Amino acid sequence: MRPLLIISVLAAVSLPALAEDPQESKLEGTVYLDAETCAKDGRGADCVLSFSVEGEAAKLLYNGMRGKARREECTGGMEKMDGKGLHCIMGADKSYSCDFGYHFGKKAFAGSAMDC
Repeated sequence: MRPLLIISVLAAVSLPALAEDPQESKLEGTVYLDAETCAKDGRGADCVLSFSVEGEAAKLLYNGMRGKARREECTGGMEKMDGKGLHCIMGADKSYSCDFGYHFGKKAFAGSAMDC
């Protein structure tokens, strides 16, 4: 009986450490489907499903991008773009957000339909 108690105590103490894996971050954000260009089935030729990623996941994307950061007009933060549609912003308050889109007509990820 005592070995089972020790094992269960050790397992309970270890669980929080496993949940704090530095390689994983909770994904936060939104998705936007433009009703005007996406018709009923969401697959029109000009239909773009836009994603916005925020928080720690956006920070990982921003920091991993190789492009040079430039001043972003809408927010006054710093922005990076990868030339393939990924766009990330580090706000003046050190908040992070990224956006990209899936173009159903092109069957490819590219820029989003989101704007300031």
